[in-house]
Amino acid sequence: PATPPATVKSTYTLQGPYTLRDAVSQASVHQFAIDINDSATILDLDVVLNLKHTYTSDLGIRLIGPDGTARTLVHRRGGSSNDIQLTLSDEATQGVGSLSLLRGTARPEGSLSAFDGKNVKGRWILQVIDYARGDAGQLLGVQLVVEQAKQTKQAKASEIAYWTTKVPGMIYYYFDRITQDQHARDTARA
Repeated sequence: PATPPATVKSTYTLQGPYTLRDAVSQASVHQFAIDINDSATILDLDVVLNLKHTYTSDLGIRLIGPDGTARTLVHRRGGSSNDIQLTLSDEATQGVGSLSLLRGTARPEGSLSAFDGKNVKGRWILQVIDYARGDAGQLLGVQLVVEQAKQTKQAKASEIAYWTTKVPGMIYYYFDRITQDQHARDTARA
């Protein structure tokens, strides 16, 4: 059986608090950017939300990836409960719609697997929409937890050195660590 590749998890955090204005005559839309400079292929993505807001059912929350892929995380759930402290994971046993309080771990409204196989690098947008009047709140923080293949260090040609038995008539090359130039070392003689 093939051994699955080793993976690592990287966490990218936007730490608040950021004010979430109340909807007045129409929904109020808030966008928060998480800029990621790392370049890695996403194997799995989880999102950790921490919001302080009365009547969580006033809110819709979406995640938009650097390439424009968008998924609804939570849409008007939780009834009259307050605050959201939730880890969203495709692997969770229950969906976010089954929770009366938005706490713990649940599957998001839209599958996060839409981001699998894409590069994590770029600007991610967390969009929080307040659809109803009368309640405001704060985004206390959000985390993107990215599982990616473990990177193995690849040696540069200048770091590679090995010895071999010389074969007559072959030209052997070496790499100069200082200049990074390749040189014909010698021609083996019989």
